[in-house]
Amino acid sequence: MKEEREKIEQVRAKFDDEIMATEGIESISTGLNERGEVCLMLSTSAPVEQVQAKLPKEIFKIPVKITYIGKISAQ
Repeated sequence: MKEEREKIEQVRAKFDDEIMATEGIESISTGLNERGEVCLMLSTSAPVEQVQAKLPKEIFKIPVKITYIGKISAQ
């Protein structure tokens, strides 16, 4: 699991800005998917289907999990 996490962190170091520039993406993190695999987690303010259409299911063979959280704003 440590190797998978390191691989994701390397991808994030290179592509976080590009991923965050995708309309609807609010945050990026590293976590576990439903199967317990280390994955790239994307939180979105747009419907998941809209964001999924703009991104591959896997980025460099890394599983991606997209979750709708709504728009993030300061209180």
